[in-house]
Amino acid sequence: MARPPQANPAATRKRILDAGSRLFATAGVDGCSVRELARDVGVSVATIHHHFGSKHGLHEACLQSMYEDLAGLETVLLELLSEGRSDVLEQVVRRAWRFARSHQLQLRLLMRTVVSVGGLDDDRRERHMLPFLSLGSGVLAGLVGGEEQQMRLVLQSGTNLLVRYALGNAAEVEALTGLKGEPGELAIEDHLVWAIGVLVDSKGAA
Repeated sequence: MARPPQANPAATRKRILDAGSRLFATAGVDGCSVRELARDVGVSVATIHHHFGSKHGLHEACLQSMYEDLAGLETVLLELLSEGRSDVLEQVVRRAWRFARSHQLQLRLLMRTVVSVGGLDDDRRERHMLPFLSLGSGVLAGLVGGEEQQMRLVLQSGTNLLVRYALGNAAEVEALTGLKGEPGELAIEDHLVWAIGVLVDSKGAA
C-alpha cells in the first residue's frame, strides 16, 4: 500500500500508538494481530512494521508512551508537594485522579502487564517507580511527619487505590456512587481526597 502524498508520519505513528494501546489494553498482546491493528488504523501491516518493527515493538512503544506521560505527572505532583500549601494533598489527589481518568486505556494496558508478571520489569522499577517513591516519600514525610519508609507504603497504597477507581467504567462509577457521568466522577474524586488524607494522617507524626 503506497503512502498517501500528504501522509504525516508523526500523525500516523500516533494513530497506531492509540490503536495499539486500545487493543492491547482490551485483548492483551497475544489477543490481537498486526493485521487487526493495521485494519483498525487504516494502514498497511508494512507501515506498522516500518514504525515499530513488530507487534511486540509496538506494545513496548505503547508502554513507553504511558511512562513518558507519567513522568510529566510525577514532576507536577512533586512540585505541588514541595509548595507547602495547606491543601497540597487535596490538590495532588485531584490532579492525579483526573490524569488517571484521562489515561484510562493506557492504565489498563499498564496494569495488564503488571498483573501478568506480578510487578514492573526491573528496568522500569529502577527508572520510574523507585525514584518516585524515594522523592515522594521524603517530601510527604517532611509535610506531615512520620518515617519515610512508612510514607513509601502510604504513597504506593494511595496510588493503588486511585488507580483501581480510575480503571472503572461508567457503569461501575454509577453502581458505586448512584450517580451518572460527571457527578459520579466528582463523588469518587472527593472520596479519594478523604480516603488518602486519612491514610496519610494515620501514619504522620502524632
